[in-house]
Amino acid sequence: MKTRLPWQPHPEGGWIAYPEGWKEQPKRFARIQPRHTGGLAYSWSVHYDGQAISDVVDDKQHASNAANEAWPRVIEMARKAAARAEWERHTLEMIEKAKRGEIDPHYFANKAAEYENMMWVMDRIKPRPGMANTLSVGLQRVVDALSAEFHRRRLGN
Repeated sequence: MKTRLPWQPHPEGGWIAYPEGWKEQPKRFARIQPRHTGGLAYSWSVHYDGQAISDVVDDKQHASNAANEAWPRVIEMARKAAARAEWERHTLEMIEKAKRGEIDPHYFANKAAEYENMMWVMDRIKPRPGMANTLSVGLQRVVDALSAEFHRRRLGN
């Protein structure tokens, strides 16, 4: 981060910074608080759109430095979380299309697909134990395609 966080006293004690403005982005902030227990004297945290990084350190300056260094990381974490949420939203839409037979079942199971993403799709499709096995024809084709791709990878082909 090229500039330091704009620290100001917090009404409840410690310090707070709103780098993007309190009124504009109230869920994007950094905070330093004195600790009253334990061996380390200050806790710090940075928050950005539901993501957070925090730690405890021995003095106020180290807390400020650590929060300043963590600020770009928490922004990147929030960016990745938002991208993942968008991917999941889109994939759920595609699962609905697969249920109706509107897309190729191999859309979810191809050689370039990441294993974790394929497992995420499989977890959303397969019936849970104790539930009736009532997959639509379209979803059964997706399960078959995913299973075949998992098998191909296990064999190393």
